Amino acid sequence: MSDSTSALGAPWPAVLQTGRLLLRPVQEDDLPVLVELWQDPRVRRHLGGPVSPAKAEARKARYVGAPGAFAVVLATGGPAIGLVTVEADGRGPGTIELSYQLLPAHWNQGVGKEAVAAVLDWTEAAGQTRSVVAVTQHANTPSRRLLESLGMTMVDTVTEYGELQAVYTRTKDA
Repeated sequence: MSDSTSALGAPWPAVLQTGRLLLRPVQEDDLPVLVELWQDPRVRRHLGGPVSPAKAEARKARYVGAPGAFAVVLATGGPAIGLVTVEADGRGPGTIELSYQLLPAHWNQGVGKEAVAAVLDWTEAAGQTRSVVAVTQHANTPSRRLLESLGMTMVDTVTEYGELQAVYTRTKDA
């Protein structure tokens, strides 16, 4: 993979480090974990349910090396434990959408917050984007708390995929 600039204006590939995590571009070795995320009923509870094996297979190719797709790995090593993505968002000019999924064995440990915070900081450091949008089902209280703990504010609710969704944003100071 050669160096380039992501659609967000940030250098890519990017590797982010936190106290406990390494966030790096998705690699072929991460694909079994992504499939597990897409097919786990607990992970997908507020994401429209598990993805069929055929859909999971079709999705795999678009994640390997894709700008803005970060595999979440424990700094101590081992396989990926989650995925955080940022990509251009159709909700408004100059916005990007942030999404995240984490294997259930790593829930309620602050790992998701740490990973999402690192990616938010990366997007803001690029200086190209004015606001980050995250959408979660209104019923997904843990996800909503995570977003709010990172300074995101619910600005709207919309019905998508037959469910009420909460739209959050964190706007950079102009």
